[in-house]
Amino acid sequence: NKIDIFRKKIKRVPITVCPALKDYRGNQKDYEESLQCIKEKFLEVAIKRDRNCANRIKLVTLCSFDSNAVKDAFESLRKSI
Repeated sequence: NKIDIFRKKIKRVPITVCPALKDYRGNQKDYEESLQCIKEKFLEVAIKRDRNCANRIKLVTLCSFDSNAVKDAFESLRKSI
């Protein structure tokens, strides 16, 4: 929901300030790399809880102000259920 803020803030504050991401060694100011790291960490934690969840989780990045993107994301989700 706050991806637009994250895009700006990552240039000033590295994701390594988060204890769960302290081992990140990628480009500290790169939006795409940092976002990918967060997605991978999320999946890692989810899979530790439920090994079969990986094929049920779909990670989508969008800005809530973009109503077309939100509509497309929900439509995609609806079709996958």
